Amino acid sequence: MRGVIFRDNEVIFHKNLNELDLFAIKISEIVRKFFRYVIVGGYVSILFGRSRSTEDIDIYINAEDVSIEKIKAFYDELDKNNFWCFNAMDHLEGYNLLNEGLGLRVAIKDTVIPNAEIKLPKSHLDLISLREYITVKLNEFEIRIGSLELNIAYKLYLGSQKDFEDALYLFCIFKEKLNYSKILSFCKELKVKKEVVERVLRC
Repeated sequence: MRGVIFRDNEVIFHKNLNELDLFAIKISEIVRKFFRYVIVGGYVSILFGRSRSTEDIDIYINAEDVSIEKIKAFYDELDKNNFWCFNAMDHLEGYNLLNEGLGLRVAIKDTVIPNAEIKLPKSHLDLISLREYITVKLNEFEIRIGSLELNIAYKLYLGSQKDFEDALYLFCIFKEKLNYSKILSFCKELKVKKEVVERVLRC
């Protein structure tokens, strides 16, 4: 992908925004008013130009930022911006859902696709994604994504053809900037065999 500048923990690039990009930007603008967050999963490869479809965007928010008051304010902001949480219609239900380890499904009102699944981290690897975030400056907008090394490793762990292709796509774009040892370390923790890493991550 041409025109991508990657320095420190920041990526800068321009692209023609698709519908999913616009959705991700808008929901990020709302979420970051209340919570520290990162976007992870399949949308990350789509963000950087991979041509494939997805129905949802995965977002982790920091558990320390979550309270009944914050969730109520978040719901109010969703409503003001023509969004809804279609699997938890009021803020108390939403607060309880998060604390049960489930995600809030947020979409534009009266639709369910595309949607963002907003959830709390469940493992220390999820916390690493939150802590080692990357700021993406996309045209005139900003969004946060999780560690690219961890995203690649997790895609290899999931193991479907689509996930392998996501991992390879990100690896080939950012190969010169990635810490390969970190990818191997994350893969080891996720019990992904080194031969799988070496077979898939070949540009």
